[in-house]
Amino acid sequence: MPLLRRFPVGFVAAGFQLAAVAFVTPVVLALVQNGFIGSLSTGANVTAEMETQSSVLKGAYLIIGFGVALTENRFLDFTALHIRQISHRDSAFRTNLVIASLLILFCLGIAGFTMLTLQRPPSLLFGLERWYSGGEILPILWPGTMSIGAVCFGATAHACLRALQDNFSNLDRSDQD
Repeated sequence: MPLLRRFPVGFVAAGFQLAAVAFVTPVVLALVQNGFIGSLSTGANVTAEMETQSSVLKGAYLIIGFGVALTENRFLDFTALHIRQISHRDSAFRTNLVIASLLILFCLGIAGFTMLTLQRPPSLLFGLERWYSGGEILPILWPGTMSIGAVCFGATAHACLRALQDNFSNLDRSDQD
């Protein structure tokens, strides 16, 4: 079964984050260029403006991404149910262990993409600026692209957490009966 059918919440969240990146980027660039957001460094040169844009965008992408990953929707419920069904092939203890392992792996993916979002873009992107027209936007879009990955993993981790909570609530109900 394709990955999209198993974990749709991550891809749906990535699509929402892509739309948010596409909307927020020009807004922040316009705000910085018009002076509504002051420079974060003391120099009044182009590099200082680019650093300000990049810093503001990184924060905006991560804050929006956090909200997107934690959004409750039917894809979250479907993915959590699917994770529970896949993991129920063994005993109840192993079920929770499998889901917890998945949760840890997705959290590692979140951490990796978040660190990549906060880091400076690879020097290769700065080299591409010289070869492509409009290449100066590539280092600005780096954090947006990495935030999309973080949101994809974040939403799927949220579904794993939901599946674990559902398993524990089902165990509590069976203990009461």
